[in-house]
Amino acid sequence: MHNADPLQLPPHHQQTLRLAAEYQQAGRFPEAEALYRQVHALFPKHPETLHRIGALSMQIGNPEAALPYLEEAKQAEPGNVVHWLLLTQCLLELNRPKEAKKLITEAIRRGVRHPKAEELLARARSGRIKPTERTASLKQEIALLEQILNAERFTEAEVRAQAFVQRHPKADQGWHILAMARMAQGRYEAALEPLQRAVQLKPERAELHFKLGHSYEKLRRLDESARAYRAATPCFAGTWQL
Repeated sequence: MHNADPLQLPPHHQQTLRLAAEYQQAGRFPEAEALYRQVHALFPKHPETLHRIGALSMQIGNPEAALPYLEEAKQAEPGNVVHWLLLTQCLLELNRPKEAKKLITEAIRRGVRHPKAEELLARARSGRIKPTERTASLKQEIALLEQILNAERFTEAEVRAQAFVQRHPKADQGWHILAMARMAQGRYEAALEPLQRAVQLKPERAELHFKLGHSYEKLRRLDESARAYRAATPCFAGTWQL
């Protein structure tokens, strides 16, 4: 029988949360998520577990997935300021500034006193993220995706790149990384769509045409492969002229 106090986990499960947090800090996100969800399956109303799942989802660039967990965490433990702050941040990342403003204003009215609260309120009042902040954030996300891909964590790279392109469909780097992660797993058919999207966005990038040709070749679609390779040739020629 589980502990009657929804805010208190049995010692064994507290240890599981601590281990999950260590995995998260080390960048081992799939392992961390698996442990968080293991605890969540047993204690679905535990606010810290809900908060941690939401925080992890935000860290890997998926605020849409984070939102319901953060909302539940706030409902389960409304007196904890961190739930209000992270939920407001999540709403801002989802470009929902009016809701973020309403939420953080209510938190301040309830007596929340935290430097982050005033910062979030100012961001919510501005109505949008500054372009320079958005650009910096995109560069950081892409750099992290590349780091995960280069570490040969291909499944994680694919999951995170998929979430990234859903939020930033015009970022050719995201589609390229998604394709590379699938190609590295030998899934050339699945790599075609993200490669085609990347080519549409950056037709001057020869390597994208080349990888598209390589994927078609692996699938023995030789006519399409030849066309893609031919499309890469002018791009390479243009490169040498620079």
